[in-house]
Amino acid sequence: LDRAAAHQLAVDQVRRLRYGAGGKDYFWITDVTPRMIMHPYRPDLEGQDLSSFRDPDGNLPFVNFVRIACAQGEGYSAYRWQVREEADHIAPKLSFIKYFAPWEWIIGTGLYVEDVQAESRRQTTRLAQIGLSIFGLATVMLLGLTRQSYRIERDRQAAERSLRESEQRYRALVESAGEGMMVASEGRVVFMNRPLRALLQRAESAVWPALASDLFEGGLADRPTEGAVTTRLKDSRGEWLLVSLTITSLPEPGRELLYTIRDLRSETVAEKEPARRIDDLSALLDDIRNARAPEEIQVGRRRLADLIRLGHAQGLHGSILTRQMA
Repeated sequence: LDRAAAHQLAVDQVRRLRYGAGGKDYFWITDVTPRMIMHPYRPDLEGQDLSSFRDPDGNLPFVNFVRIACAQGEGYSAYRWQVREEADHIAPKLSFIKYFAPWEWIIGTGLYVEDVQAESRRQTTRLAQIGLSIFGLATVMLLGLTRQSYRIERDRQAAERSLRESEQRYRALVESAGEGMMVASEGRVVFMNRPLRALLQRAESAVWPALASDLFEGGLADRPTEGAVTTRLKDSRGEWLLVSLTITSLPEPGRELLYTIRDLRSETVAEKEPARRIDDLSALLDDIRNARAPEEIQVGRRRLADLIRLGHAQGLHGSILTRQMA
């Protein structure tokens, strides 16, 4: 293959090369004269000397290509040129040229500034759309999270109000109870009602005992009981009181126990009262039987009537009195 044939084969191959949007971007070839060897959109310039060719701004683009090629071997050059096949559309262009020394050819291609700007606008628009989409999605998510947080906070506040109201009602109920009551959490005393403080002879401002087990004999205070049990309770003076104790678990989170305490001392006295009344009745009947004077018998009968009426008020049955009188 001789040089002329090789030149023609190379020209034909380069003429058909395309790239870019729509496959319209191209390559051209000049020599160092400069003379146009091949231009796909300006075949009218092929074979012509371009030493005096100027663009609309007065620049000599092809002379500048030769200067760059001979000085650097390759480089960039800016000028104005027709936009592809549009001969009447002249626009700024930035081209890259490379020198092929064996044949003294300069091969070049370039991009139009307006294409770069249009692509930049497209990318900017696309990025803006993506940014707006992300912003919109983030806004929707933020609104959703805000609504959820508001709902959670509203429910939490409602739960707190309900808990405070329940606690207030519970405390009022416990305070108004006639029996002593106490609450312990993890074994530590957290609440005592007034009847229990009175039973323990503790002032309103007095510090509660640290542990519930310190109050009861034998440490009977750390688990629920099966019904009431009888034990002894230590008051503020260190004296032991006979009490009935019931321990139940509260339906609340944590290990909280409710202690219900009833003083058995007064009940013990009340249980002994009927026997004492019967003893008094027996003694009175003996006095009446042994009386001699009418006045003594009359006084004894009045005392007997009073004692019988008191016995009915205290719950003493007539059968007991009747047995004693017999």
